[in-house]
Amino acid sequence: MLEVLVVQGDQPPVHYEFQHDEITIGRRSGNDLVLPEASVSSRHARMYLDFDKVWIEDLNSTNGTLVNGEEITGAHVVTRDDVIEIGDFRVKLVNAMEQERWDLLLRDDALEAAPVAQPGQGPDPRATLFRPRDVQGPGSPATELPPVDGAPVTELPPMDSASDTFIHEEGTSLGPVSVRQPPPGSEIDIVLPDEDMDESLVEKLPEFVPPVPRNIIQTGLKRGHVTDLLLKTTYFAGEISGYDLADEMRLPFGPILEPIIQELRRDKLLDVKGGGGSFGAISMIYSVTTKASDLIQQILDRNRYTGPAPVSMTDYVELVEAQSIRRRKMPRRRLIPEFGHLVLSDDIFDGIGPAINSGMAILLFGPPGNGKTAICQAMVNCYDDYVFVPYAIEVDGNIIKVFDEHNHKVIAIGRSGGEALFDQRYVLCRRPLIMVGGELSLDMLDMNYSPEARFYEAPIQLKANGGILFVDDFGRQRVSPRELLNRWIVPLESEFDFISLITGKKLRIPFDVFVVFATNLDPESLVDDAFLRRVRYKLEVGRPTWDQYRTIFEMACASHGIPFSEDGLAYLKTLYERDRRPIAACEPRNLLDAIRSLGEYFERDPALTPEFIDRAYRSYFTRTGKGV
Repeated sequence: MLEVLVVQGDQPPVHYEFQHDEITIGRRSGNDLVLPEASVSSRHARMYLDFDKVWIEDLNSTNGTLVNGEEITGAHVVTRDDVIEIGDFRVKLVNAMEQERWDLLLRDDALEAAPVAQPGQGPDPRATLFRPRDVQGPGSPATELPPVDGAPVTELPPMDSASDTFIHEEGTSLGPVSVRQPPPGSEIDIVLPDEDMDESLVEKLPEFVPPVPRNIIQTGLKRGHVTDLLLKTTYFAGEISGYDLADEMRLPFGPILEPIIQELRRDKLLDVKGGGGSFGAISMIYSVTTKASDLIQQILDRNRYTGPAPVSMTDYVELVEAQSIRRRKMPRRRLIPEFGHLVLSDDIFDGIGPAINSGMAILLFGPPGNGKTAICQAMVNCYDDYVFVPYAIEVDGNIIKVFDEHNHKVIAIGRSGGEALFDQRYVLCRRPLIMVGGELSLDMLDMNYSPEARFYEAPIQLKANGGILFVDDFGRQRVSPRELLNRWIVPLESEFDFISLITGKKLRIPFDVFVVFATNLDPESLVDDAFLRRVRYKLEVGRPTWDQYRTIFEMACASHGIPFSEDGLAYLKTLYERDRRPIAACEPRNLLDAIRSLGEYFERDPALTPEFIDRAYRSYFTRTGKGV
């Protein structure tokens, strides 16, 4: 944001506030700051914010641009102590970096002592609201306007300004109302600020919320990278409006994209195909020019990524630390409702809670079909908070795509009064659960580079950051357990991992993942003691007792809509005992699925009759005694 005071001769100073970080100054309309005098060139100078400094650059004007009485060549850094001279005008910077507000220099006695407050401070509804305009002199007449929210409003005479602010007599403000500088004498509509944020939305947001960037520096990206993405997005779209550009790139238009568009238009790389009108640059339709063809080809040779702008690796690491899964601590009472649908012994249940609170890896082992996968899914449900996941990460010009619609469950959240509640380059999601089984290979733990698209797909452990990575059927992967565990020994211990680019450069990434291994094999036959020491929690999920089996069976009957029968369960038990078959926790559900299907086939109500139980039992179990 840039703020300046402009003085001409002995006239009162006029305050201008711009919501973006680059402005052009000149005599003709179309400039951000219009100085209508013959001593000012039609396009005289530009002022912009870059690298935490404000710069002024003369644009080959006829009379030149002076800073503290000396003519400048090229770009020149200016501070609040400097006086810029453009023709007959003197321009002075107003607290651009600290973003504090100076008092508007109004000559009306009623407002002269009223300071402009910080945006967002609400007024006393009983106070009189004033609308500052350029004052024509002491005692200028004021126009009464209709009340706003029950408070009388007074409008001062017109101001030729690029910004308006509601002020009331207590000195607080409704916040800035930013508009394009109007032609002299034109009116500016009263605009009320956004409504208060919906509290239900606030509750869904995590403690740490990535703020909406207000300039290029706050994006963490180089200006050239944003420019490249803008050109690619426009090129692939053919023609695109400013609205759609901001939506595609997930960046604010005014403070970030508009200055870049202005520069590209000056360099004849972007053209305007229509639109505009009273809505300004954001409603214009843009396309790339033929002059841009060679440049765009060079950009596409580097990478063809389009979509939401990436975030920097530095910002991503800070975000992961702020929303770390290891920060979440849960008491026993929080776990009880999430595991209520499972029948577990106290030993198993009370072993799960401490493992969750540690955030360290856990190994679930035991015979198949007894709830290891169900336990992992219930663990995820214990986390009722949300995390931010970036669409993509940028590292040294390389793009790593992170957001995965199949593994990241998006939480829909609206806007507060039309304003974004957080940096739109992130997606608000449930803590992720990424499940892998026999298909897991070492390649899945490295970045996947696409030679055609020329960008990377993040490995599974990076996508799982802030959540759970569930390795099911451990020991049956395409890679040997020893190779897999050797790959993960360092991340499990140090909480960070290393991945490589195709150039050979290694990147250090956070490993904020709760890893759950599940196997029906003997753990000691899979791994050595060194690995078992790093997996701090090991739980044996054994077969249920008959009392537990009965409870599971009753619950399954209720969920299937099949009346429970003591005689039916007793008959089923005789079949198990006859075949000396061990029981498993998954079998009541599977047998009842078969009984329900039999009822549909014979057009009869499913019931625990010997006939249905016999048929279901024979179709489910093989002659070797194992479930299918």
